[in-house]
Amino acid sequence: SKMTRTSYLALSHSFLYGGVAVPSLQSSPFDLYLSRHFLCVTDRGGGTLTLIDANRYEKINTFSIRPCGSTKAINVAIDEKTQRIFVTDQVTGYLHLIDLEKYELTSYPTEAAILGNLILNPEQECLYLLVLKPRPHLKCLDSNTLTHLFDIPFKGYLFSMDSIDPCDILTYLPANNSLVLMTYSMTPAPLTPVYQVIALHTSQVIHEQIIAAPIKPISLSRAFKNPITPHQTLEQLLLEANL
Repeated sequence: SKMTRTSYLALSHSFLYGGVAVPSLQSSPFDLYLSRHFLCVTDRGGGTLTLIDANRYEKINTFSIRPCGSTKAINVAIDEKTQRIFVTDQVTGYLHLIDLEKYELTSYPTEAAILGNLILNPEQECLYLLVLKPRPHLKCLDSNTLTHLFDIPFKGYLFSMDSIDPCDILTYLPANNSLVLMTYSMTPAPLTPVYQVIALHTSQVIHEQIIAAPIKPISLSRAFKNPITPHQTLEQLLLEANL
């Protein structure tokens, strides 16, 4: 199998549907977000988030996040430390909060016309929001009080605004305390993907990398060493397991 032929595997707490989403007023496609104790299943077409107890495999509640009919992602960041879930919907400028003790949803307006992806840094108690409109930039909030701390500008254009992409790739790298955002450039060719590395201690872009792969990435995950020795055959795995 492919898993036994690679030295590293991807580690992620989310899984986004990677196909072309067909507009629906009822449901689908679905995306998954996982934490230690909770699983969130978001329904793009239905505009809902279903919260599931990941230990008991029981549905807790379904929350209505936005009107039906969008093919864009519903972005989720789960904070078990403060028992809250942060949600943005790619359609409005609201920041939605789900209380994991009362299982209640509250929506807060922001200065943005449309909010995109989001990243939570629980150690530094910071919530990073990707503002899509009116001016694309990153906004940092205190995750406890939701107080605005600072903005981070960046160059380039966003795929989620100009294509069928459900959201823009945004991830946190704890090793060097930085964010990675995928934008696009019109050079050397239209819609050329570019990774921008943003150092959080300076709030500045410190590196840009053009992605030369023939297929545009749909996600970015941390790598961990494959626990299965690369190049092992199925027969070798069965023998090691005494099967």
